[in-house]
Amino acid sequence: LTDLYEDLKDRMDEKELTFTMNLQYDFQFIGNKTLIHILLYNLMVNAIKYNKKNGSITIVDGFLDSHYFLSVSDTGIGMNENQKKQIFNRFSRIDTNEEGNGLGLAIADSIAFFHHIIIEVTTKLDEGTTFRLCFPNNEKHNK
Repeated sequence: LTDLYEDLKDRMDEKELTFTMNLQYDFQFIGNKTLIHILLYNLMVNAIKYNKKNGSITIVDGFLDSHYFLSVSDTGIGMNENQKKQIFNRFSRIDTNEEGNGLGLAIADSIAFFHHIIIEVTTKLDEGTTFRLCFPNNEKHNK
């Protein structure tokens, strides 16, 4: 995540976004490092792309029902229920004025499925969106 922040800092600076990362746990996960990087990259790019000027992006972790989670939240444009239902479909885009071909979240969803990670999405129109990645149980974590 620190590497992703460095890679995307210029894009965040363009929109004057505040970035906060509050990770409390040293969670060990066995998976394909490149694919996980792509998954997180796609979530971060969307948090930037669909955010409002002077908005923020927040990354936190924790445990929910004994499952480790990592969430990426933004203060962006949010989505309505119909848009939310379509976001993991290929070529689906909630804002046709933005660059991209609508594959980022479809790819993220495929990578998550491959790793048995569940993606939960909460969103409110004009307030923002949170993508929470719920990882499969793994007992190798430390506070």
